[in-house]
Amino acid sequence: MNFTSSVSDLESLLNKFKESQEFGNALKVSNILDIVYSGEQDSSNILTPQREAFYCLHLALYILQDDLEGARCLWKRVQVSFKGDGSSELGGLWSVVNMLHMGDGAGALAQVIESGKSTWTSLGGDIIDVMISRIRERQWISILSSFDAITLPYAAAFLHLSAADCKEEFLARGCTYDSEQELFHVCNASVNNCAVDDGALLRTLTQTVAQLERQPLSININKEIESVQAQIVAEQEETSAMEI
Repeated sequence: MNFTSSVSDLESLLNKFKESQEFGNALKVSNILDIVYSGEQDSSNILTPQREAFYCLHLALYILQDDLEGARCLWKRVQVSFKGDGSSELGGLWSVVNMLHMGDGAGALAQVIESGKSTWTSLGGDIIDVMISRIRERQWISILSSFDAITLPYAAAFLHLSAADCKEEFLARGCTYDSEQELFHVCNASVNNCAVDDGALLRTLTQTVAQLERQPLSININKEIESVQAQIVAEQEETSAMEI
C-alpha cells in the first residue's frame, strides 16, 4: 500500500469538499484523516502550520454541522502542546465551541465576526461567512422559540446586527414591530421560518470512526477512501430521490 499516496488522496478529497461547501462530507473525511494523523505524531510535539490548519478546519466543520459534542471530543484528542491559547487560531475556534456549548451564542458570534477573517487565515473567508450565518441562525431560533416579545436593542446585540438590519430581518420573518416601545412581537410563523436544513447535518460516520479507532494504525486507507466515497454517492442518490 502506498500510504503517502492514500493520505494525499484523502487530503485532496477534503479540499474538494471544502471548496464546494459540502461540509458534511468534508467532516467525514476529516474524521478519518484525524485518525491517520494521530498515528503519525512523533515525539517532537511540534505543531506544523499544515497540521494546525487541519485541526482548525476540523473544529470549524463540527461548528458548521452544529455538532458541539463532536468538537469537544476532537479537542480532547488534540495534544495539549498544540492547543495554544485564545489568541491562536485553534484556541480561538475552541473558544467559539465552548461559548456555544455554554449557551453564549452572542459571544460566539462576536468572536467569529471580530476575529474570524482578520486572524483565522487558514479557514478562508467563505467558511467564516457560513459559520457566521449558521451561528446567527442558531440565535434566531433561540429568540423566536423563547420570546413572545423582545426589544430591538437587545435583539440587535444578541444577533450582532445593526438596528436597521435587525428590524428588516424580524419583519421578513413575520414579526410585528411596536415603534413606540421598540418592541417586536413574535408569532408562531416566525419560528417555522428558522427551520434548520437537516439534510446538511450529516453525521453518519460515527460507527466507522469507532471501528477505525479500535483497529491497528496499519489500516487500509485506500479502502476507507472508497468506503467514504461510496457512502457519499449513496446519500446523494437518496437525497435526489427524495426531492423528486
